[in-house]
Amino acid sequence: MKRRTIRVSNYPKWESVRVGGPDSIALIKNPSEKVQLAAIRYNASAIRHINNPSEKVQLAAVKKKYSSLKFIKNPSEKVQSFVVYRNVEMLSYIKNPSKELQTMAVKRNPKAIRYIKNPSNELKIMAVQQNPEAICYIKNQSNELKIMAVEQNLKAFHCIHNPSKELQLIAIKQNPKAIRYIKNPSKEIQLMAINQNANTIDCIQNPSKELQIIAIKQNPKAIDYIKNPSKEIQLLAYGKVKVPFNKPKYSNNDTNIQLKTINGKLQITNNTKQFLKVLSLAEYKGNDIFNITSFSVPPEGVKTVDTTNSADIEIQSLKDKITFGYAIEYQVGNGKTQNLYKTNKYSINDIK
Repeated sequence: MKRRTIRVSNYPKWESVRVGGPDSIALIKNPSEKVQLAAIRYNASAIRHINNPSEKVQLAAVKKKYSSLKFIKNPSEKVQSFVVYRNVEMLSYIKNPSKELQTMAVKRNPKAIRYIKNPSNELKIMAVQQNPEAICYIKNQSNELKIMAVEQNLKAFHCIHNPSKELQLIAIKQNPKAIRYIKNPSKEIQLMAINQNANTIDCIQNPSKELQIIAIKQNPKAIDYIKNPSKEIQLLAYGKVKVPFNKPKYSNNDTNIQLKTINGKLQITNNTKQFLKVLSLAEYKGNDIFNITSFSVPPEGVKTVDTTNSADIEIQSLKDKITFGYAIEYQVGNGKTQNLYKTNKYSINDIK
C-alpha cells in the first residue's frame, strides 16, 4: 500500500495547521493571528514556532498549557501573572521576574521562594513568616531568619545550615527531640535535652554511660529507648536483672569420691574399687536447689552428669556474690551412708 504524502502548501493556512500538525505553522510565512490561534488551539506547544506572538496568542497558549510559557520569549506581565498565579512553579521559566510578581508568587505559596534567584531579605522574611519550612529553599540564611523559622515551627530546624549554639538552645527548649537534627551536639546540649525529657536518649547517637545514667535516674522507663543497655544500666532501671549463669570452676573430694566441674558439667570420680551408689545429689545455685536422680558409678570409674542448664540467674547488684556448689549423699558397696557438701561464693565475672 502506497503512503500518501500530505503537502501542507496545498491547504489553506487555516487548515494546514490542522492537517500538517502544530509544527506545520513553522512552514507558513507570517501567519496571521487567526492562524496562530488555530495552531495554539490544536497544540499549545506550537507557540515555539511563532515569532513575537501577541499577548492574545500568548494567553491562549498558557491557558491551554501552563508549561508552554517556557517557549515564549519576553512574555507580557499579564501572561506572567496569569500563569504564576495558578502555578508558582512556572516562575522558574521567567527571566528577571518583577518584584511584584515575586511577591505575588510567595504570597500564593511561600515555597515559591525556591524559584527566585537572589531573593531580597524582605521576600525571605515574608516567605518564612507565612511558612517557616520555606527556609529549606533559602540559601544564605541569616541568623535572624533562622531564629524566626525555628521559633515558629520546629520542623524548620532540620533545614538550618550550621545552627549556632543559640539556635540549638531555642530548638531544644521547644522540643528536646530536636537534638536529632543537630550534628555532634555538645555535652551541654545533650544534658539539656535529657533533663527536659529522659526519653530523648533515643535521639542521641551513642549516648555516653554518664548520659544513660542521668536519663534512667530521671525516668527508669527511658531504658526502653536505649539500644543494648549494659547490665549496670538495666540494674539501675529495674532494680534487678537476670544474667547468664555458666557453671564456674568447682571441686570437692574425700578419700572415696571427687566432684569437679568441667565445661559446665559435673564430673564424679569413684576412687574406690567398689560400686559407688549416689543416693542423692543436690546442686545449689543462688537461692535455688536442684535435685538430681540417684545413680551409680562403677569401681574407679567416672560419671559425667549434666545437672542443670546454664539458666539465667537474678541479681540485684553487680557486686552480688552467687552461691554455687553440691551436696552429695553416697554409699560405697554395702557400707554406711556418707555425705560430702561444699558451696562457694562467686562473683558475676566468674559465672559469665
